[in-house]
Amino acid sequence: MHLTTGVLSRVRKGTIAGAALFASAGPVQFWSGSVSSEGSSRESFQSAFDRMRMLQNAPDDFMYKGLPARRYKTFWLQSTPIEDVRDSDVPLFVAQGTRDGTVLASDLFAMEALRQQPNRPLRYVVVEGGDHGFEMPDGTSRVVTLFDDFLDWILDSKRLTGTEILR
Repeated sequence: MHLTTGVLSRVRKGTIAGAALFASAGPVQFWSGSVSSEGSSRESFQSAFDRMRMLQNAPDDFMYKGLPARRYKTFWLQSTPIEDVRDSDVPLFVAQGTRDGTVLASDLFAMEALRQQPNRPLRYVVVEGGDHGFEMPDGTSRVVTLFDDFLDWILDSKRLTGTEILR
């Protein structure tokens, strides 16, 4: 996802027919993590806030959760996916599973993308019961269904904006 939004931040108009953001569309890792895994409390927000501030001020080689601080600074803190797509007019397809901890972040991403560019085609599909890889509790996968949906949508000249729940 971050690769897709990074490309869209540089290629602004005309050369890309559409982009699909499969899982993890959201502001930053710290926000979605604080909402999903830690619960949406004032304390979890404060914890995410403190981690972001610490990493912003840490030396680049400081190790945090097995990765150098420079990775967090450039990959999650330098910009957000919504900032990366703001100046692009590329149609967006966003898919998220409800068992993936960042579904609320994806909701916000889709709404903010629509707010920033009301004329941009945007399709948001929520996979009911899907995890980060769109695997269902019974072990079946919804990945092929999502790719088919994306291709059908992007090849449709109308590319209607809307949401859908895939069960």
